[in-house]
Amino acid sequence: MKLTRLMAYVLLSFILSAVGWAQFGSSVQGTVRDASGAAISTAKVQLRDLGTGVVSQITTSTEGFYRFNSLPIGRYTINVTAPGFKSQTVDVELTANQSAMLT
Repeated sequence: MKLTRLMAYVLLSFILSAVGWAQFGSSVQGTVRDASGAAISTAKVQLRDLGTGVVSQITTSTEGFYRFNSLPIGRYTINVTAPGFKSQTVDVELTANQSAMLT
């Protein structure tokens, strides 16, 4: 009986772990480019979770690339700023295990 109960707890913990991971398995990534298509390095990319108000910020790579990993499902606003360029804002809604590509 104790072994059966232990197996049930182990199985339940695996299931709950998988459910928890699915809620934070989404990402947003993209490349910031100017009107001619050239990559903009060191642009500031800000991600705001509209449900919680939590803000994360990163800087684009030399190729203009950025990525926010392990995001919970929900709605987000992404704001990109770079010296000499007009700031750009876009809204995105993420579902479980979704990877949103933005350029």
